[in-house]
Amino acid sequence: MKIFKSKYIIKSTKKWTWITLFFLGVISVGSVSCSDDDNSGITLVDGEAESAWVYGFNNQTPNGSVNYMIADEEIPENADISQAVELGLSASIYSFGEHPYTWNGDAATITKWSVDRVNLTLAVEGIISLASKSISGSVGAPVFLSETQAFFSKLSEGIIVEWNPSTMEITKTHNVAPLANSETVEGWYSEIVGYSVPDGKIFYPIGQSNPYSCCEYYDNIHATVAVFDPSASTIDYIHDNRLFAGRHDFMVDENGETYVTPARDNSFILPYFDIDPSSDAKPWAVLKFNEDGTFDPNFYFDLSTVVPMTFLNSASMVRDNKIVINYVDNTYTHPESYDDKFDVYDSPDFKTASVDLITGEVEMFEALSQSSGTYLLNTIDGINYYQIFDKDHETRNFLYRQNSLTDYTTVSTNETGRIIHIGKLW
Repeated sequence: MKIFKSKYIIKSTKKWTWITLFFLGVISVGSVSCSDDDNSGITLVDGEAESAWVYGFNNQTPNGSVNYMIADEEIPENADISQAVELGLSASIYSFGEHPYTWNGDAATITKWSVDRVNLTLAVEGIISLASKSISGSVGAPVFLSETQAFFSKLSEGIIVEWNPSTMEITKTHNVAPLANSETVEGWYSEIVGYSVPDGKIFYPIGQSNPYSCCEYYDNIHATVAVFDPSASTIDYIHDNRLFAGRHDFMVDENGETYVTPARDNSFILPYFDIDPSSDAKPWAVLKFNEDGTFDPNFYFDLSTVVPMTFLNSASMVRDNKIVINYVDNTYTHPESYDDKFDVYDSPDFKTASVDLITGEVEMFEALSQSSGTYLLNTIDGINYYQIFDKDHETRNFLYRQNSLTDYTTVSTNETGRIIHIGKLW
């Protein structure tokens, strides 16, 4: 089994062996070639394509985001619809080993694709239906432990389905304690990315949205990580009351230290809601999560003590004890109406900075200064690839390759939507 290709497949660190797959994506069923001339431009070695990548992107239309998938010898410089498979609206794309996998939320099916090693033709190899397992619609990505063991979850329903990617068969259904919603303020709670650790457990950081309605008393204050034990079919929800809510993914540094960073929508709580004045929780705190399935009680850093901000849009990485964040400073005032809260994205003042989590030193991060949001899309062969949102355009999206902490190369551009997945198949 190849374990080095992608952060969103399997990545080894000194502390963790972990698996992540971002919730972005694509799906369809069929068999297509990515080119009218199957071998045009493909470098063949011993009669087979030298390399193959799966590349997913979407295109914004009046009816929603239409998703597409390409198999190519290299990452395409531009998202080219004419060379891609159109895969619909309710969809996600993942990859593991030499296979792309796609999820159709409407049909509740996961499809395994094969890629021809000569002409990079895509073909359906197998389909699993999860409709009878109460898993459908928008769900988190599957966690692949091996070529024969993977998991698909919907914790809001208390269901985790174990399946075999080789045979495309369901092998077990785990009925676990469901993820509870707030008792006082209705919001959106879900797992999106799963991480496997050496003892066989899977960690799901729980993402949380802003409350749907405003502006009641807000008391659902805690970051949450679900710890699933497949061998016992049990799950524990581990809370930390020092942070309003965490993101749906971890930030893992070069030493395997694992950080829980603030949910974007935490920034909408203080301007609109009353909270318990005795609470020590902060909207922009950074925590650590241990390999034993606990929050580190000895680590805590409140970003607002050193960065004067009113909106934290994203945290993109932690390297050399420094966290890189994208934010709007406190010269911005949130609209009076909660319904207008997303007007913050019209702000011209998005800033990117690095914050030293030991010394508190803040430096502007010019390498990503043109971004209104930076997200790690994948790590492949030890190289990080970031999805970059251009703050000067409503739709233009870039894929950056990280050469060093402060040096990046633009690899691909999508002028009409998002680049949503890359994976190296061989």
